[in-house]
Amino acid sequence: MTIKFVSGDPLNRSGFNEATQEFVNGPKNAIAGGIGTDDEDNDSLVFPADLQTQEFYPEAIMFGIYERAGYNFNKAADKISGTAAELKEKWEAIGKLDKQIASSKEYTATMVSKGRTTKGEIAEQRARTKDLQDQRETAAKALTPGAVVGTGVQAFKDEVSTQQDAYNEQIKNPQKRLRRNIYLQMPESVIFNEQVDWQSTDLGLVGAFKDGQLGNSSTLAAGILGNAGKVLGGAAGAMASLIPGIGTTAATVVGTVLGGETGISGGIESAFNIKANPYKEQTFQGVPFRPFEFNFTFRPRNQKEVKIAKDIITEFRAYSKPGFNTTAESGVFAYPHEFRIEFLKLNQTGDDWISNDNLPMVKYCILKTVATNFTPQGWRTLPDGAPTDITLTLSFEETEIITREDVFGKTAVGDFAKSKGRF
Repeated sequence: MTIKFVSGDPLNRSGFNEATQEFVNGPKNAIAGGIGTDDEDNDSLVFPADLQTQEFYPEAIMFGIYERAGYNFNKAADKISGTAAELKEKWEAIGKLDKQIASSKEYTATMVSKGRTTKGEIAEQRARTKDLQDQRETAAKALTPGAVVGTGVQAFKDEVSTQQDAYNEQIKNPQKRLRRNIYLQMPESVIFNEQVDWQSTDLGLVGAFKDGQLGNSSTLAAGILGNAGKVLGGAAGAMASLIPGIGTTAATVVGTVLGGETGISGGIESAFNIKANPYKEQTFQGVPFRPFEFNFTFRPRNQKEVKIAKDIITEFRAYSKPGFNTTAESGVFAYPHEFRIEFLKLNQTGDDWISNDNLPMVKYCILKTVATNFTPQGWRTLPDGAPTDITLTLSFEETEIITREDVFGKTAVGDFAKSKGRF
């Protein structure tokens, strides 16, 4: 039995249909990349080398490496540079007008001093000077600081608007951003750590109001006494601000000290032998990005697998890092690439990989840590010096938070909107 690897896009292969915006089982033999091709950008890397030829590996994990979607900085920079060049030409044109105006005035003065011309000729020359001055004034209005900044901003906005369609196309057709697929056997540990942040919060009188307790006189009194320090502190600060010579800052300090540091509230509660109910509740704080960590062990059995293992580690290391922007050279970094993680299984006939729908799906991820241990069992090498054992630890983090809609396959926003994928 042989699993065939042919060109294609893993999103479409695993069932993302751009036309219907749905995830469905892809066609047979549609795993991305072609083993052994010369196309460096689309050639898949597979370890172990017989992953696609033996039923010993009924499941696999695939990492798709994608160029990050975004606007083209080079085009935007060219647009702004072109605008700057136009502004420079306008400045130079004003300089030429200044010289022409000075020359015209000098010629008029010469005509008048020598008296060799008529009044009509002098008037005509002065009219030429006035025309040059009007041209200069019109040109200068377009080069005020505000106009120059506005021109640059507008040029950038126009370029962003022009690139919007291209950006949408990148999101819609991720296969155009695909650089490489890496297939590995399933790691020993696959953990979905889905954290939701909550915090214990004292609601005080707001909590009493929420529980419908403010109608109770004792509850209201306890709430007022429990907040007496803040009330008195605020009042003291307000009164202090009315005293001549005490500024707003000093009055604020007075209110803060009386309201918090001297324990007025605690003193009142102690005197009355009561403690105001803080009405504690858990308040929702947010959802962090899901983290993923995978551990792999490479034990190459021949030179072919030595090279594949080396190439795979190199790919993860390289694409997790930024590069230099080609136009800006060392002045600007290009963002690192993103990764799609897909869990695969063999289909019923055993001749094709399909998405393993027994596990949640994963959105685009960034690769935050690549840890490579070339000596997990001490320094041992093959005849050519290649390590016999290599462990690779990859730590990812998703770029979008997972909501209730994502879990139920009803994603409404983000790169996977309307995809019906269950994350």
